[in-house]
Amino acid sequence: MIKCPKCNASLPVSYTRCQFCGTDVSSVPRPAMPKQQQARTYSAAPAPWIVPTYYVVCCFFLLEGVFDLVTGLGVLGAKEASPISIVFGAVTILFAIGMMLKIDLVRGIANILLWIQIALGLLSLYSTIMLIPLLGPLGIGLAILCIIRVAVAGFMIFLIGETDGAPNF
Repeated sequence: MIKCPKCNASLPVSYTRCQFCGTDVSSVPRPAMPKQQQARTYSAAPAPWIVPTYYVVCCFFLLEGVFDLVTGLGVLGAKEASPISIVFGAVTILFAIGMMLKIDLVRGIANILLWIQIALGLLSLYSTIMLIPLLGPLGIGLAILCIIRVAVAGFMIFLIGETDGAPNF
């Protein structure tokens, strides 16, 4: 704390004017802060593994979109094209590219969609667990896939948050 030279009021060290009389207190000597009370500075740069991992997961989403698009077009042996799969594949590809370019709007929408994917994944996991007695080993495999999808979506939300303001790769 410092004292105002005019009204003798106690003021926080960060003040440059007295809140009571308006006197300029920027020239008043400030007490030295002990090391424990000094403000800590943190680096804004994320951990070294965060940015490359972010791009790896973006590539995973890009490949997933390409797979959906190719499947929808009937290239992999389907008898006819699936317009829904084509649309989902194209949108996933666009989102993956927007994520790689770190477009804020795309990253914000992706966050919302990833939270929805987590909710739907948890619902699918619950349904799959209920069907394990009927499906046997297939049900266990489907439950593991649901867990992986939820984990990847949650991890991507974490990576989006950690790479805010980080330089591009």
